[in-house]
Amino acid sequence: MEKRNILIIHQNLKIQHDLIGRLQKIGWPTISTQNSDHAVTIVKKNPPVITLLDVNSPIEVINSVVQELKSDPLTWTTPIIAITDTMDIESSLPSWATGTLPANAQPAALEATIKWTLARHIYRKPFVLLVDDEPDIIDVMSSALEFQGFMTSGAQNGVEALEIIRAIQPDAMLLDLEMPYMNGWELLHQLQTSPTTQKIKVVILTGVDQRIEDRQEGLKLGAQDYLLKPCDPDEVITALQAALDSRDDEDDEDEDEEDED
Repeated sequence: MEKRNILIIHQNLKIQHDLIGRLQKIGWPTISTQNSDHAVTIVKKNPPVITLLDVNSPIEVINSVVQELKSDPLTWTTPIIAITDTMDIESSLPSWATGTLPANAQPAALEATIKWTLARHIYRKPFVLLVDDEPDIIDVMSSALEFQGFMTSGAQNGVEALEIIRAIQPDAMLLDLEMPYMNGWELLHQLQTSPTTQKIKVVILTGVDQRIEDRQEGLKLGAQDYLLKPCDPDEVITALQAALDSRDDEDDEDEDEEDED
């Protein structure tokens, strides 16, 4: 996927520079400004794929920028992600924002939030989070999945995955079990603590020697399937698609129940 410019509008120069550095580290070109009037000039000359906007700026500045961006034919569909200094993301989500990130979000969370936003609001594709401590596995599976019409991003352990899930909710997750810092079993338990994260469809892909007890425990903790490495990418894609189809069926059932009420 071609990585186009991301516009950063932030009053704090240090935060602005830190964001630029983290985005460039993961290959996203950036343009940035402190000045809201300058931001409008920038987007008209070089429309960004996403705008990151500081919600700790004065409210009149925020409203002015949002109004300008949403009234211009070149940028009215451009997603805006709110950048906040607080970690209370859900309660601080403005009505104009497609998502929110803390200013200190690490590269994996930035990448995932950007790609999830594009998948949800621009390309209309399912988004899969790949959680594995082997970068080669993430690269191979990402290429195979994106060739089949998915959007993907990676995390190398459960800690990174949880930071991502605090910002966005992937449609599905491909999960390794043996990882440093927080392994897949611990992450599965974490997902079960919230009704929201329980809805994420998980397919386990692990190199652990399979015991019947492991498979049973994985499915008990909410996984849709339990696959072993090495695994043909087509088999993984089939398992993920089945998991997403089951999610769609559940959503239809929920809508039917609401209609009956």
